[in-house]
Amino acid sequence: MHVHSTTVFGGPKLPTTATFLQRLAARLTQESAAPAEATPGMAGGPTTLTTAMLRATLLEMGAAADAQNLALAEAFAHLGLPLTRESLAQAHMALAGAPQTSPLAYALARAWSLPATPAVLRALTAVTGGDEQAAPEQALPSELMSWLGLTADAGMEPETLAAHLFVMAQGMGQSTEHRLASRPAGHQGALETVRDTRTTLLRLAQGSADRAIRRGADALAAHIEGQQLVNQAARRAGETPDAPFYLAVPLQLGSAAALAEMRLWPWDDEKDADEMPPDTPFLRATLRLATARLGRVQADIAGTLAGTLTCRLGAERPATARLLQRRAGTLAAALAALGGWRATDVQCGTKTDWPPLWHGGHALAGPRPCVDWRA
Repeated sequence: MHVHSTTVFGGPKLPTTATFLQRLAARLTQESAAPAEATPGMAGGPTTLTTAMLRATLLEMGAAADAQNLALAEAFAHLGLPLTRESLAQAHMALAGAPQTSPLAYALARAWSLPATPAVLRALTAVTGGDEQAAPEQALPSELMSWLGLTADAGMEPETLAAHLFVMAQGMGQSTEHRLASRPAGHQGALETVRDTRTTLLRLAQGSADRAIRRGADALAAHIEGQQLVNQAARRAGETPDAPFYLAVPLQLGSAAALAEMRLWPWDDEKDADEMPPDTPFLRATLRLATARLGRVQADIAGTLAGTLTCRLGAERPATARLLQRRAGTLAAALAALGGWRATDVQCGTKTDWPPLWHGGHALAGPRPCVDWRA
């Protein structure tokens, strides 16, 4: 991969506005940090499963090697779940009660110890079952999305855009159930007193006279719920104390709508930064954007306590990578001004691997481990 680099040096200020990323992630992930059974890991093995091997395994079990069973077997193998006739029968029963949901959603619900209810399967399918976790097909009108506060114009000033994303993420990231549970003791009132994005969308889905708006609001509410379930699973897995937070928000690029995906690592404000080495990571974030004109673009951002920031830009299309390289100096200067970074290094190149950003997605991008169903 050919990489271009641009470095901008600034003043001695330490990062300022960039802290919203870590503080947001830390705040939103605290609600789901309750201990629970860890997510099963991938089973080991010297051989990786091919589709032909999965088909042969299903036939040896006495199960049909149809599309649904193959999808279930593949997901089970990736996530280290037991593949038996009984587990397949349980999956068929759950999926039959939840039409248009994916076998992967069922496997994730099993791996994350979530109830395989139709609502949960639909929410997980909305986030993990589409092409690049695309936005819901039944899109709401842009005017309504703006009224809901669910669009961000990439042409905003950096400070304004950061503040807007912070408010939007708070409304989408914190679950309705947590808001109800965290109300002051003795507080009366039902769901009508709760103000969050998903609840507002559910009210639209139930009360709008426009059928298209009802469907669009319901689909977007399911997408937001799926994100909340993914983040809950990440915290309960307990793999690391600073599990990243996944967020997908609508973004308006001129007249085109896109979905911006973010993976944010939290920062604990109680840490004593003065006792840490200067190269300690202070800011970590991955941003991914998919548009019709530019294809997929990803930015991996990392900042240190010393005030240095690196941004690795990867583009799916070589032409987009060249365009980003021509604008690298402008981007480096903008990042330095936004966060008060002393030095900003921006590198651009093409990118070929695009694993899902949500928790557990890395397992699906790797080789399928060989498992023995007879065990």
